[in-house]
Formats: sequence, C-alpha cells, structure tokens
Amino acid sequence: MKLGRLGLAAQLALVFVLFAAGILLVLGLLAYGSGRAGLQAATESELLSKAVDIETALDRWVAERRSDLTIFASSPDLLNEMEALAAAAPNSGAAAAAHAQLVRALQPHAGAGRPYLVVLVLDPVTAQVLAATDPTEEGKYRENQPYFLNGRNGPYVQNVYYSTTLQRPAMTVSAPLRAADGRLVAVLAGRIDLAEMNAIVQARTGLRQTDEAFLVNSAHLIVTLPRQAPNVAVLQHGLYTAAVNQCLTQTSGVTSAPDYRGVPALIVYRWLPERKMCLIVKLDQAEAFASVWAFG
Repeated sequence: MKLGRLGLAAQLALVFVLFAAGILLVLGLLAYGSGRAGLQAATESELLSKAVDIETALDRWVAERRSDLTIFASSPDLLNEMEALAAAAPNSGAAAAAHAQLVRALQPHAGAGRPYLVVLVLDPVTAQVLAATDPTEEGKYRENQPYFLNGRNGPYVQNVYYSTTLQRPAMTVSAPLRAADGRLVAVLAGRIDLAEMNAIVQARTGLRQTDEAFLVNSAHLIVTLPRQAPNVAVLQHGLYTAAVNQCLTQTSGVTSAPDYRGVPALIVYRWLPERKMCLIVKLDQAEAFASVWAFG
C-alpha cells in the first residue's frame, strides 16, 4: 500500500508539473508574440519617420537648388553679359571678350562646395552650349534634353537620369533667361551634385547598426548606393526585391522580406512622386528582434 500511495503521489506531481509547464509555455508564447509584435510596430514606426524625414529633406534640397538657379537667371548682370555676347560678331575679339566675361559670371556658382557641379548657358533656339564653367561642354547641343525643352518656359527640375556625357546618373535644374521685354535670351542650366543627395539619404543617427536607406529609379536601378552593399557590381543590373517591385507600382507601405542581400529585414518603401523614385528604408530583422529573441 505504501508503494502504491507513493506511485500515486508521483503521478499527481508529474501531472502538476506538466500542467504548470503547459501554462508557462502558453504564457511564454503569448509574451513572446506580444513582445515581437510590439517591437515590429515600433521599428516600422521608426523607419517610416525616417523615410518621411528623408523625403522632406530631399524636397527642400531640390527646392533650394531650383530657387538658386531661378534667382541667378533673373540677375541683370548675367543678362547684360549674355546680351553682349549675342550682340558681338561671331569669332570676333568682342565675342571672345564677352564670352570670357560670361564664364566669369558663371564660375561662382559651380564647383566644389558650390550649388552646382557645372553651369551651362544654352542658345534658346538651337540648344547649343554657348558658355559653361566646364569648357568641354561648350559647342555641344542639348536639343533633346528635358531641362532645355522645359527650361525655355520656366524653372524646371529634371529628375535623375543617365548622362551619356558623364557616363553616370545626373540631375539638372534649368530656368529661362529673359530680357526686360520678356524675350527669351538663353536657357540657364545647373547640374546638381548627387553626392549631396546621397548624404541626405544616408544620414544616420548612430543608434542602429544595420539601418540603411537608398533610392531606386523607375528602371530598378540604384541611384544612391546602399551602405551595406557587398559589391557595387551586384547592383548594376537592377534591384527586383519584393519591396522595390511593390514601390515601383507607385505605392508606399511596409513589409517583412529579404533585402537585396537576401537577409530578412523590416522594410519601409515610399514612392516619391516629385522625384519619380522609390525610397527604401530598412533594418535587419536580427537587430530589430534581438531583445525579444533573447527573452524567448
């Protein structure tokens, strides 16, 4: 009888332990799921906030470049220099002097640490580059470029495009140069330094290790290089991740999916209608869920 009673007690103890373990398991799973969901929501909110900040900063930067060029195009001194060149006989000493003076007027606006990489003055009819801060640009024709075609009518921003001259992406702002009577004298164009765009997109707080942001154009090509890209060549043939594919349908949202490295990530994708590009802001899931995995 004593052994039987001990056997029953052991059985009851085992039932109690299993029951308690079941309760702990269920509570643990609920806590884990709740913690993971909370972390995911907080991370997605953080990434979305960063995406909005980047978009705002990009719009402000482009607006500044457009405003700078528009103000410069309305400068009476620049108009006088352009009209002096137009009035001089071709290939004459007066034309050479007027051209040199016009280039000197352009120089303070182009180069390292200045608003534009290069500033061009184009003939309003033929689109020939009459003067430029880069002499190699002069004499070329830009009749098919949107910044010329639209710049004749008003201030215009040509979003990122592939420049065959530069053999790399470029972005150009333009504005008409008009006489006092409204006559179109020339088109002024300034090529923006995309390094500034890259700096805006890649700005970081230092609170995360695997966070990054980058831009992709409508052809699936990288515009600003991801910070963690293992090899630039890997990305030269376009990016076709789930987030990019969805974003290029001109929608914005959030997803949990592999990134361009095949690493699981939390990703905010945002279509930028003014820039005709997709902004990707992401964080590796391993970092986002590190604390809840430790808890689990």
